[in-house]
Amino acid sequence: MKKILIILILSLLLSINANSADDIDIALENCADDQFLGDEEGIPKSIYEGQVSYSQLLKDRELLKKNFATYTIFYKTKFNKFRDDNPKPKFPKQKTSSMYNFEDYRIAKDKWDLEEEKYMKPYTDQIKVMRESSNEQRKLINEMKKTFTLKYLKKINIKDKAMTVQLYTTQFTECEINYNETPKGFMLKWENY
Repeated sequence: MKKILIILILSLLLSINANSADDIDIALENCADDQFLGDEEGIPKSIYEGQVSYSQLLKDRELLKKNFATYTIFYKTKFNKFRDDNPKPKFPKQKTSSMYNFEDYRIAKDKWDLEEEKYMKPYTDQIKVMRESSNEQRKLINEMKKTFTLKYLKKINIKDKAMTVQLYTTQFTECEINYNETPKGFMLKWENY
């Protein structure tokens, strides 16, 4: 009876360690998979390029770029108009410096700078909004590529990933190093990723 109990306890301990090793392997693979955005060699671009939602994001990005380019021309036109209508104060030349007060120049230039900023503010604000929209669109595209890439990588076994996806083993090794430095934190982040 004691022998059976000892065998059961040992087999239970071995199975716990085996599951633990499997969990670590899964977490390491999850970590390595997450490092890829889809542009890497060995990951077919067709996994995301064929998606309607991805294509729509690209069309939206192109429209944003076109609108930004058009607005930039409008912005430059407004800026040049302000400069034409309000010439910038000239810095005194050496010949006239005895008759010209540098403090007067500084005051005039500060006033001109404020007028320029006030005049251009609505246009500058619009440029900022357009840049933020463009950055958001770029983030959405990258997130979508990453999502499709992760789905693709989940379908492949780890040996095939190491053989076909460039730098996969390098990323896997980095994940192993991170695991060895902080095993509990690593497992919390990657075990059920």
